[in-house]
Amino acid sequence: MAVNFLEEIYVRSELITIIKEIVINIRKRGIDEIIVADINNIINEITELCEEYLVLDASGGNELWCKLQRLTKSTYLLQIADIFEMDIIPLIYKYIDVKGKIEVEDERGRILSSSKSGFLTIKMENGCFIHSCMDPMWEAREQAVNIYKPNMHEVSLLGVGLGYLAYQLYLISEGTLKINIFERDEKLISYASEYGVIDWIPDDNIRFINSTDIVDFLGSIKEGEGFEIFEPLIYQYSESDRFILKDICTTTKTITQYEKSSEINLWQNINNVDKTFKDFCKPSHKKIMIVAAGPSLDDTIKFIKDNRNEMFVIAVGTVLKKLVNLGILPNAVAVLDPNRNIVKQFEGMEKLKVPLFVDVCANCGVGSMYTGDKYLTFSDCFLKVAKQQAEKYGEVVFDYTGTVTSMALAVAIDFKPDEIYLAGVDLAFPYNKSHASDTLEYKEEVSVSLETESVGGGRVATDVVFLDYLKQIEGQISRCNNITFFNLSKIGAKIKGTKEI
Repeated sequence: MAVNFLEEIYVRSELITIIKEIVINIRKRGIDEIIVADINNIINEITELCEEYLVLDASGGNELWCKLQRLTKSTYLLQIADIFEMDIIPLIYKYIDVKGKIEVEDERGRILSSSKSGFLTIKMENGCFIHSCMDPMWEAREQAVNIYKPNMHEVSLLGVGLGYLAYQLYLISEGTLKINIFERDEKLISYASEYGVIDWIPDDNIRFINSTDIVDFLGSIKEGEGFEIFEPLIYQYSESDRFILKDICTTTKTITQYEKSSEINLWQNINNVDKTFKDFCKPSHKKIMIVAAGPSLDDTIKFIKDNRNEMFVIAVGTVLKKLVNLGILPNAVAVLDPNRNIVKQFEGMEKLKVPLFVDVCANCGVGSMYTGDKYLTFSDCFLKVAKQQAEKYGEVVFDYTGTVTSMALAVAIDFKPDEIYLAGVDLAFPYNKSHASDTLEYKEEVSVSLETESVGGGRVATDVVFLDYLKQIEGQISRCNNITFFNLSKIGAKIKGTKEI
C-alpha cells in the first residue's frame, strides 16, 4: 500500500472520484436502488471526513457539515447532484489542501507532487507530468471507461504510472480483468507501490512484465482484448519505437472518435440516401480500374487516359477533382470517411452526374450536397448496426474496412470482372510524399521510419496504418481466384497477389 500518510489522504481523495461517478449516474439514469445506496454510503464517508476536518480546521469542517445537511434534506435528485458537484467536491479539495501538499525530487530529477485532488503525479526529467495535476484518479476513470468492454478478459498496459489506470480497470471490470503491465523502469514500479495505488489491486489480477522490447507488448494484445499506451513515457523509447507507439496512440483515439461519428452519419445517410447498392446497374465491363490518391497516380495519368474507354473506372473521393480537371470522368466514386473534411472533396462537384457509392457511415454532408445518384453500401467490419441495416435492406455485406481503396476494391470484386487495375494504390510514402499532387491531402517531406518491400524490389517508407491497409487489401485479393489484379504503381508498396506492369 502507499505509505501511511499518503494512504490516509488517498482514502479521502477517492471520495471525489466516487462522487463524480454518482453525479454522472444521477444525470444519466435518474433514481434507482443502486444510486440510493451509493448516495447513502458516500454520505456516511463524508460524515467521517467532517469529523476529521473539524479537528484540522473548524471553519472548513463546519462549512462542509452544513452543506452535507443541506444535501441530506434535499428530495430533488438533480439538486442533490448539483450540491455534490458545486459544494461538496470543492470543500473536499479544501480539506485535501489543509492536509498539506507534497513535492519531493528524486535522484534523477523526477518530482513527485500532489495534484489538487491529493493523489500524487510525477513530473519527469523531460518536464512533462505523467498524470493530471488536477485529479489523476478521475482521469484514469475516464480512460478506463473508454478502454473497457464487458466481453474483455485481459488488458495490456504499456507503462505503470502510479497505478491509477490499472486500479480503475480493476474496479470497472468488478475484478474480472487480468491486467498485464509492461514497465521497463523498476523505480516507477516501486513508486506505484509506495506512492501510488497499484497495491490496491489484488495480486491475482495483475502481472508485471519487465521488457524493453515493444514487440513483447504488441504481441500480448489479443483480438477483442484491451490495451493502452502510457503516452507521457513514450519518450523513454528509441526513435523508431517512439514513432510506432505514437502512431498506435493516434490511431486508437481516431478509432474511438470514428465510432461515434460513424453511427451519427449512418442514421442520417439512411434517411437522406434513397438507393442502395443492389439498385445500381452492374457494368458489363471485363476490366475495372480503381483510382486512388497515392503519389504514383501522377505517373499513371497517361495510362488511365489511354485505357479509359475500355475500363469501368471507380475513383476514390480524394482524386475526383484532380481527375475531372484533367478531363477524366470516372464511372463511379467511392466515399467512406465519416469526418466532415471529406465534404471539401466534393465542393464544386455537387452537380456532377457520376454515381456515388456512399458507405452508410460516410460523412452525411456528402450525401446531402451531391445531386447525382447515390447508392449506400454496407460493411460489417466496423459498426454492428451497419450489418443489421444491410440485412434489413437485403443488401450485400462487404468486407472492406479502414481505407476507401478497400471499399472500392470490394465493389469492383462484386462486379465479377476478369481484370482489376490498381492506380495510385501506393500504401506508402514514395519520395516522402503523402498523396498525388493537386489533391487536398497532398504533403511533402513526410517523416516516417518504417519501411516495407516496394514494387520491383527495394524498400519504401510507410507507417503502421498503411501496413494495416496493405494487409486488408492483400486479404481481399487472395480470396479472388477468378480475377487477375494489376498494380500500376512503380514506386509504392508491393501488393501480394498483383501483377506489376
